[in-house]
Amino acid sequence: MGHKTTISKTVMWSSPILTCLVIVLSLVVLEAAPMPPKKANELDCKLESKNRDALMEAAWALYNNRAKGHYTQGPKRWNGILYKNYPPDAPDFSDCSSAVSWIYWTVFGQGPDFLNRENWTAGYTGTMKSHGRSISLSDALQGDLVFYGGTSAPAHVAIYVGGGMVISHGGDPVRYESVHYRSDINQVRSYL
Repeated sequence: MGHKTTISKTVMWSSPILTCLVIVLSLVVLEAAPMPPKKANELDCKLESKNRDALMEAAWALYNNRAKGHYTQGPKRWNGILYKNYPPDAPDFSDCSSAVSWIYWTVFGQGPDFLNRENWTAGYTGTMKSHGRSISLSDALQGDLVFYGGTSAPAHVAIYVGGGMVISHGGDPVRYESVHYRSDINQVRSYL
């Protein structure tokens, strides 16, 4: 998609100096031609990678603050979002679904809640399972969610952090462990 140089057919090509001049000018014009814009998918991949890195920052903040965090299924589990905690801080209270919701909220909270569709104020494994797309465990990337147990609505969710490992808040403390720490993987979902 560079600029084309058109040379009139009436130019006499008998002069070696003129021929060299035309070649040099053609090279200069081609060098100065603007590069085509990057393909949208290349830009999308860079943005997705940046988002996944930000999700990992929040997941590790949750794990690194595990001594201060407490498991609850009560209303305090949404305090991380309600009180706008951002990494390196983490919520003082959460359960598995509010923990991964908080992780996603730290990156995407300025936009619509595509994880639970509850305006970042509610949700559970069942609402998460209804969104995103199902993928195989072998295709999981950092930031994808691994669901465990249950049949219609999974009983537990953890965030995949790569290398066959998850960060999970299924009880105290928040844990970093093998994706297979439970034998009842229900499904894996990607939201990016």
